[in-house]
Amino acid sequence: MKINYPIAIVTLSSIFASGILGYASWSLLREEMKPTYAVQSPLRKAYDRCYPSTRGRPVEEEKVDFDGATYWEIRTKPLPGKHKSDFVHLKTAQNECTWLNRNRSTFRLDYLPKSVALEFPKQRYKSLSDRCIEAAKKLKAKDPQKSCITYLENFFSGSEIEPTIFFPEEVEALSDLGVNPNQIKNWKLIKDSSQL
Repeated sequence: MKINYPIAIVTLSSIFASGILGYASWSLLREEMKPTYAVQSPLRKAYDRCYPSTRGRPVEEEKVDFDGATYWEIRTKPLPGKHKSDFVHLKTAQNECTWLNRNRSTFRLDYLPKSVALEFPKQRYKSLSDRCIEAAKKLKAKDPQKSCITYLENFFSGSEIEPTIFFPEEVEALSDLGVNPNQIKNWKLIKDSSQL
């Protein structure tokens, strides 16, 4: 039997390329499906067990320990076909996990203790302020603190068409950093979930 080498080489190359493509696809899928963290504490296992499959993967997360429980605020990747990410709030304690904002709008004060609801924006804004102050010091600003307050007031300013939306706990967290909400242009305060 005579072997047609060009056809055999093309066939083997196609099989090899298909195998590589299949492995690459499988690797991406496996990466997407793997648990959030390799080392799993009991709290993390509870978190992974109740993280909603109807939301995208976590992009950014913050946690607050309060009254024997850990509260999580997770910003998720937008799902295919959506342009905005979502926030997921979970509460873990021992081996239990509760999805706090399931089937409701994200208004922290409706389902979180006030001190926890305030702590999430405090963490986020303090981190932003600290990075700004560090950068201002490197640029040798005369008053890094004041420069960053002005920066944050401009950063959070909305437009006439689309004002920046703040919740009460966010306004309080900004005020604690020395930012005067009245200096922020074009913003709107959502006082309760009925305004959403």
